[in-house]
Amino acid sequence: MVRPTLLAAACVAALAALGCDGGTAAQTGPPTVRLNFADPGRQVRSMVGFLHAFSPTTPGDSLFAPLRPALWRAGPMGLNRQAVERSRRMGARPVLVLSDLYRGYPLIGWQAPYADWEAWEARVREVARATKGQGLIYDVWNEPDTPVFWTGGDDLFFETFRRAERVLRQELGSEAVVAGPSFATWDEARIARFMEYCRTNGVRVDVLAWHEFHLDKTLPRIADNIKRSRRFMEGRYASVGVRELHVQEVGTEQQHFRPGSALAGLFFIEKGGADAAARACWGEPEGDSCWNETLDGLLTPRQERRAVWWAHWAYARTLDARVPSTSNDEGLVSFATRATASEPARVVVGHFDRFEGRGAVEVRVRMENVASLLAPGQAGKVRVVVQRIPLSGGAALHELPVEQEFVVDASAAVVEVVIPDFGVYEGRVLTLTPAPASP
Repeated sequence: MVRPTLLAAACVAALAALGCDGGTAAQTGPPTVRLNFADPGRQVRSMVGFLHAFSPTTPGDSLFAPLRPALWRAGPMGLNRQAVERSRRMGARPVLVLSDLYRGYPLIGWQAPYADWEAWEARVREVARATKGQGLIYDVWNEPDTPVFWTGGDDLFFETFRRAERVLRQELGSEAVVAGPSFATWDEARIARFMEYCRTNGVRVDVLAWHEFHLDKTLPRIADNIKRSRRFMEGRYASVGVRELHVQEVGTEQQHFRPGSALAGLFFIEKGGADAAARACWGEPEGDSCWNETLDGLLTPRQERRAVWWAHWAYARTLDARVPSTSNDEGLVSFATRATASEPARVVVGHFDRFEGRGAVEVRVRMENVASLLAPGQAGKVRVVVQRIPLSGGAALHELPVEQEFVVDASAAVVEVVIPDFGVYEGRVLTLTPAPASP
């Protein structure tokens, strides 16, 4: 429920016009987000994705569709045609992890492919035939750089990959889309060895994929790693055929319930230019979020929204008419959008722990050309509602609390909203709508 506050508490000021260079260089002064609504806006690709996460019926569409997922990475559920079809209806491309379907992996006593090459190839062939025509991406092996999920070293993994890739193309032809190496960390030297093996052995990799698990202070490295990975798509490795870069798991166990960290992860994946990404899942007190159909912990086991669900919801609201925004503070990320036919203009800001325990800060959001959000003939006033995405752990959060609500003069060159006490790991959503004309 909207709770109005006094204008004085809103901390709103219409300021003289200031230049906005649109660059990324840090600026001096208090933590500030800047944007210009004169920008026409553009559609951007969603970086929301999930690992396992759902079934053909759970969670309900009202909890799933608003998040605009673009990738779904699955194990056994990926063999369920209804679940695959549902992922497509939601807009998510399905990825099937072959290792999850092989001889008890990753339970104690599972048998590695190199112990029986014929059995491995037979299983890949069986899966390919069973899923032909579904347009899946086939991820050969999960985290082969992690002892829990692989033993035998890189050479045997490379051979495992080669055999699977060959069988997939034999069975699926041009339909085959093969992903790897799906390392748990971005290791440039190790990925280079994998790519060199593929180059010299005629192995084609359609999707270069890996995982990113960072503390908040190192989240910006995600963007750097994605940018550096582009070298594996050209030059010496062009013949390998990489067409896309996927960060298939993002987010540590510690970040699982932190809205600000989730927004920062999405921001740096976008900034790096990935083609798709997926949220990691972790164990929780009430069950493993990989398997309890909670969208990797965005929902409670009782199918209630959590604060991190709202962070993804807010991000998804900015995809269709994205306006560039910048920040002078390395602990803040932001996404802004003009209004569309179905959504109002919004600014979404996330605060993550880039400075290791900095605590709450006062944040300014400076918006130029707010008047451009009004249609011809509309009154020159805009209503601004500021909602908080709190750090509330695994508790349910049925709606976003309103912190501020006020009307501003859209004709001002710059409208500045001051958000006091913006806690680390939190988010804020600013929604802007035309204010009704005064009677």
